[in-house]
Amino acid sequence: MHMSMLRKIEIYLKQTAMPPTRFGRLAVNDPRLVGDLKNGREPGSRIVARVEAFLARGPENQGPEKRASKDQGVEQKPEKQGWAK
Repeated sequence: MHMSMLRKIEIYLKQTAMPPTRFGRLAVNDPRLVGDLKNGREPGSRIVARVEAFLARGPENQGPEKRASKDQGVEQKPEKQGWAK
């Protein structure tokens, strides 16, 4: 069972250029998930369900992917108006 899931994960990682540790952390809060699966770990039914749900949401809906930059909606504090020195 986990081999088909591992294959799906590997395809997802290749398509999204996401590191395996990030995938594991986002999907099931376990950065070692992918490496452990490659080493023969048998995932439980809850892990399988969480990974399948993560994959089903698609890459565009996987949480914060980018940090806000100056041009991406970061609010600037208004300049203080008032007393001149």
